[in-house]
This record gives sequence, C-alpha cells and structure tokens, in this order.
Amino acid sequence: MGPAAIFEAVSALRAGENIDLTGATGSLDFDLDDGDAPVDQARLCVSVDADGRATGSMESGVVDDAREQKLRGALHCP
Repeated sequence: MGPAAIFEAVSALRAGENIDLTGATGSLDFDLDDGDAPVDQARLCVSVDADGRATGSMESGVVDDAREQKLRGALHCP
C-alpha cells in the first residue's frame, strides 16, 4: 500500500470495502477467532549422517500455498 495509497485505502475501508494486504510472508488475512494468518511454507529436504541424525536442510522446491491450500513446485531433493 505505502504512503501514497493510504488515503485511498482509508476511503475504501470507510465505504465498507475490503482491501488485500500482503506482508513479508504472505497475505494478512487474519482469522478473527484465533488471530492467525495463512502463511506459505517451503518444504525442506533434510540431510542425515550415518547415524541418522539431521545434519542440515535445504529447500526442496515444493511450497505449501496457504491461499490455494495445495502444493506448488517440483521436488528436487538430493
């Protein structure tokens, strides 16, 4: 939105309209019951050592899309 559009946003809200805001991690559509907002999450590939202990991780290329409620991307784990 930024400072240039603040007056348009206030006018829309006063008129009973909705505005969509997006934060750094996704939409800012908060659930009024629990205060949470849906967030897209990247699936990770986890590396393990010979004893089965986690040693690191990297993004897999697959993301849980919170708005669409489905997976996006293609899996690329080493």
